[in-house]
Amino acid sequence: KLQAAAAAAKNAEVIEDEEEPIKKKDEGKTTMMKTVKTPSASSAASTMKTASTSTEFPVGEEVVPDTNEKEVDISELHLTDDPLCNSDDLRKVVIDNIDDQLNSSKRMIQLAAEAQFGGRFDVICANGDFSYVTNTELYCQETKGDISCYTYRQL
Repeated sequence: KLQAAAAAAKNAEVIEDEEEPIKKKDEGKTTMMKTVKTPSASSAASTMKTASTSTEFPVGEEVVPDTNEKEVDISELHLTDDPLCNSDDLRKVVIDNIDDQLNSSKRMIQLAAEAQFGGRFDVICANGDFSYVTNTELYCQETKGDISCYTYRQL
């Protein structure tokens, strides 16, 4: 019965406060925030009363991780004429991070490339052939075993 009461308390009504504008320190622009109150399951189970916690969610704004990495300027990189990979440093990142799984390979390449070169990188990995078109200044496609990965820094 205690579990049923806790489940009922957990499904209690969600109360939404009015939206309130707040200023972000560094940006000078106003973001609308909505406060949503939900019951706390632990206090509901122990006291059979509904307690509330408050969480703020940005309204109408994409949440992007804040990377403190400064983007390495393209003029500071040694680029090659290789049509598949114009940076030996990026080639090393790709080869070093391809493993036997597509998903882990693309994530590891993305994190390593962004850490080394800054900016935002897209990564495509596949078993076999794939076709793509990108607009970029820094790119590399490499194959290790039967996995081919292509990464490029977004403009």
